[in-house]
Amino acid sequence: MAKSLGFEVTIEVPSLPGLHYLIPPVVDSVDWFNINELEWSETNAEAMRGKDLSLEDCYHNAVEGAEVWAADILKNPKVHWCSSSFKDSVQLRNRLIRTAEITAREFEEVTDDGTLVYGVWEYSGQPHDIEDGMWEESDGNIETAWWILAENPEKYPGKKYIIERYPSNGILVEVIPPFETQRISQSVL
Repeated sequence: MAKSLGFEVTIEVPSLPGLHYLIPPVVDSVDWFNINELEWSETNAEAMRGKDLSLEDCYHNAVEGAEVWAADILKNPKVHWCSSSFKDSVQLRNRLIRTAEITAREFEEVTDDGTLVYGVWEYSGQPHDIEDGMWEESDGNIETAWWILAENPEKYPGKKYIIERYPSNGILVEVIPPFETQRISQSVL
């Protein structure tokens, strides 16, 4: 029905034992077929052990044998393989970038890795000339564009630093202390 309406149809499944018996008839009826390398996680570890499955190696979370189970189907040009390492490195990064772009405040800079960078000024209530929309008060501090503080440190007395963190008030990546703000204003994030 989706194809008759002009949609491109894709099916995505994990690579499981016996996959090569189930999938070939379906592949011809879709535009693309994606097979994700089966991954080991905290939430499925018990079930994986129950099926006598194990990790491919001690560096990745791919399940041993997952690529072999898909090998025959991967010969079809419509079928694509999405490895565990690709999902970790590329898809996660792209997801972070999209989230950062959607959630960033006007003064936050989105990095190439999908983190957000902004400045924090620990101020004591003195007036400032930071343009509306380019700052927010948080926990008694002013959060603003990192470059405003780095390029004009004398205009904003008190402690200043630059924060890099994951979107949605996520994990803190780095705090650049005040004595390094000069270095940041001269480099590209």
